[in-house]
Amino acid sequence: MQTATLKFLLILVCFIFFIGCQKEISIENGGGSTPIVTNTDSIYLDKIYALDNNGNRVDSIMITYDNQKRVISMGFNTVSPDVYMYNYFYNGADTIPFKSRLIQVSSGSSDTTTTYHYYNSNQRNIKDSAITSRLDGGPFGSYWLYTEIVRYNYAVGKRYAYTDFIFMSPTPGSSVREDTAVVDNENNITSSKAYFSGSGLQNTSDLTFDTHINPFRLLSNFKAHQRFPSGETLFFEYFPYNNILSLREVNHGSPVNITKYTYTYKPNGLPETALITFNSTPPDTTRFLYRYRKL
Repeated sequence: MQTATLKFLLILVCFIFFIGCQKEISIENGGGSTPIVTNTDSIYLDKIYALDNNGNRVDSIMITYDNQKRVISMGFNTVSPDVYMYNYFYNGADTIPFKSRLIQVSSGSSDTTTTYHYYNSNQRNIKDSAITSRLDGGPFGSYWLYTEIVRYNYAVGKRYAYTDFIFMSPTPGSSVREDTAVVDNENNITSSKAYFSGSGLQNTSDLTFDTHINPFRLLSNFKAHQRFPSGETLFFEYFPYNNILSLREVNHGSPVNITKYTYTYKPNGLPETALITFNSTPPDTTRFLYRYRKL
C-alpha cells in the first residue's frame, strides 16, 4: 500500500548520478529560451510544504546549503516514520556534485544508495554509477546488493539511456533497461519509453510543462537528478527544467496514473503554490507551498 511519503515523492516530481569535468552551474543540457531568474529576490528553495484537503501539513522537503550556495542535503520531514535523506559531495570548489548518497528507511526495510556522477566538459550527464544495499524485514531479514550503471546519449530532440543492473545478493544475476525519450526545446522529457531485457516494453510516460523555471534548476544538485521517468516516477529520480503541468504514466500491468498541476507564481516567475490533482475516485488533491531564501 502506498505510504503518505511515497505519495509525496510521486507528486513532487513536478517541481522538479561520477567524477567529471565540473565548472560553474549552467542550465545545459542544451539551449532553451526560458530566462533564468537573475534578480536579488530570494530564489533558493528552502522548504516545500505539502498540505492535505483540510490544509493540514502532511509532508515537507527541507534543503540545506554550504557557504558556497551548494546543496549539501535534501531531506523529507514526514508525518510517517519513513526517512528519506540525500547528501551531496563536491570536489574542492566545484559547483556540481560528483557523488550523492540516498538513505531511505521505512517500515520493515532500509536502503542506502551511493551514486557517482560523471559529466562531459559541457556539464552534460554522461554516466551514473550507483550501488544499493537493502535490508528487508529487520536485522535478520533478507539482504539485497546490486549496482546500476547508466550511460546517457543525446541527439537533436532525443535522449537515450542504457542501464546495466548487476545483482550480487541474494541471487546473482543481471538485467538491462533501455530508455528512449523525446525532449522539447528546454530539454524537458515530453515522452519516454522503457524496455527491459526479457520483458519488452515496461512503461511509458507523457509529460507537459509550463514556461516557468523549475526552482530546482537553480540549485547545484540539479544535474544529480536526471534519470528518466520510470512509470511511477519519484521526485528525486528526475528534475525537469520547467514545472510539470500534466503527467501520464503507464507501468506494465498497472492502472494508468494521471496527475495534473495548477500553479500560482511569485513576481519573479518561480512557483509559489501548486494544486495537484490525481485521477482517483473521487479526485484527490494535494497543495504545495514553496518557501525560498536568500544566500
